Amino acid sequence: FFKQKTAYEISRSDWSSDVCSSDLFPSHDSRSEGDGYLYDLLADAITETFKSTPVFYPLIGYAVVFLQALLLNAQMEKDKLLPRIGFLPAMSYLLVTALLPDWWGLSSLMLSATLLIRVWGDMNRVFNARRPGDIIFNAGVLTGLSALIYFPSILFGVFIFIAPAIMGTPRFRDWISALTGLRILTSGDGIVTGK
Repeated sequence: FFKQKTAYEISRSDWSSDVCSSDLFPSHDSRSEGDGYLYDLLADAITETFKSTPVFYPLIGYAVVFLQALLLNAQMEKDKLLPRIGFLPAMSYLLVTALLPDWWGLSSLMLSATLLIRVWGDMNRVFNARRPGDIIFNAGVLTGLSALIYFPSILFGVFIFIAPAIMGTPRFRDWISALTGLRILTSGDGIVTGK
């Protein structure tokens, strides 16, 4: 079934099942204690803009989850983690995230996970890269941005420091690149919020 259909066809078939069960989705953004400054700004702007159409939250949630599934699937194909190319990882991701309440609508955890999927893909490229410092710096910036959306995701920064040691000879400048990337955005949070 998955080999015969394109991503567009799969999204169209899953869309109809989600619309039928749309009463399960929240009609507002879900806020939690770990929400960062950027998510608060984004959620306030979306709430103000789409006050009259509460169905927007499940729609944007579905779009982000589908994007995450396709990003994960593309990364797994690029790294050749499965013997055959298909949409099985994407469909599995959609199935698993359908069980998680934070993925039913717009949430900071879901938006942060989108960035962390990209960070995971970047960290897989460190071993074969000619200039791993650039990749590690970009991963640090994305992790810092993710922390501004959902603060507990800053713990993913530990992975950025461990990856160079696992994937090759750790160099001090790679760790400095990761620290600089993490610090660029997280230091700006204190300036913007006045903390």
